[in-house]
Amino acid sequence: MKPLVVSNSDEAGGAARAALRLTSALRDTGIDCALLPATKQTDHHWVWGNRQFSRDFKARARSAIGRKVAGVTGGAGDGLRSINCLPSALPNMIANSDRDLVNLHWIGGETLSIEAVGKITKPIVWTLHDMWAFAGAEHYTDDGPDARWRTGYPSGAGNRHAGGIDIDRITWRRKARAWKAQHVIAPSNWLARCARESALMADWPVHVVPNALDTARFNVWPKEVARGLLGLPQDVPLLCFGADGGTHDPRKGWDLLSLALQSVAASVPGANAVIFGQSAPAVPLSLPMKPYYTGVLRDDATLALVYNAVDVLVVPSRQDNLPQTGTEAQACGCPVVGFDIGGMPDIVVDGETGLLVPPYDSGQLAGAIVRLLEDAQMRRKMGTNASLRAARLWSPHIVARQYASVFDRALAGDFAI
Repeated sequence: MKPLVVSNSDEAGGAARAALRLTSALRDTGIDCALLPATKQTDHHWVWGNRQFSRDFKARARSAIGRKVAGVTGGAGDGLRSINCLPSALPNMIANSDRDLVNLHWIGGETLSIEAVGKITKPIVWTLHDMWAFAGAEHYTDDGPDARWRTGYPSGAGNRHAGGIDIDRITWRRKARAWKAQHVIAPSNWLARCARESALMADWPVHVVPNALDTARFNVWPKEVARGLLGLPQDVPLLCFGADGGTHDPRKGWDLLSLALQSVAASVPGANAVIFGQSAPAVPLSLPMKPYYTGVLRDDATLALVYNAVDVLVVPSRQDNLPQTGTEAQACGCPVVGFDIGGMPDIVVDGETGLLVPPYDSGQLAGAIVRLLEDAQMRRKMGTNASLRAARLWSPHIVARQYASVFDRALAGDFAI
């Protein structure tokens, strides 16, 4: 078995880090796995490609052109879209490699064209990090009973871009023409259900396997040590919010959390907030408590320190697959609070490792945060439960073994559902 993991990047974004961590986990179990990103940012020898400006420039240019085309055709304005219609060098690299299986990860932003994916002759296992693979051009979209991906994007049905070209329908039909059934891995039960209920993947075998996490690195540290190393105050309650893009992505729910913080500040006057994923903005956010900005964090060691330094991590996403901020925090013994949506129930056992509240109730979100900030014994108990559960479910060797099982089936041509 010699799998090739294919991803838009090997570092930028949660999906890229998941692909990198998986490749490392597979290699640590003795599987000869390599990672092929469109843009290489790390220096691992098993990540193919050179950290060259020319290749990086071309990849970024393709992505920018793709976004522009999606906007011109009426597909912009309500979330990220990828139409994946431009050529790249990756298909030839895949075809000419000695790899016997291809594990696709996040390939939006023109990483691979839809048609190029359909021409890959090696067995494919597709790891989903959002809804794009079974939807149209959207990466996240409605998951209700009338969602268009459930019915195959019939003409005129629910087109939200009246007056423009229905790029979502066009993109979905290109996928339906180009792709045949392949094994699918979804990190969360929610995303697996969506894939199984989609018109495109209803007859594809779908497996639930979480993202691998280095639970030796994301582990429990003394809180006073973590706060001291990060320069955070020792004697105040600290809540934390973090996401790629920080407070800028509406799907991540900063607006819902900001409403909750008003009540939190009133109930716990000394509470402060740690915000990672962005630096302090030029125009300060209107916050009822003192914020500490960490900036964009790429290294796991610093991330682990942040989770160990704070008292609670809040994940207020409106829609999400298996946000790694949540799994990372749990592995570090940090209770997590969030809405009961998407993959959050896969991360948090409500009342045991954190608290889940009804979507999208900022009042109940605030109440859950206050409960944890005011109850040190509850935090300690939940933190212990969380770290033990993380090691049991997300450790690299456990996840690698599950991936190897799916790879074996794909190589054997077993597509039984």
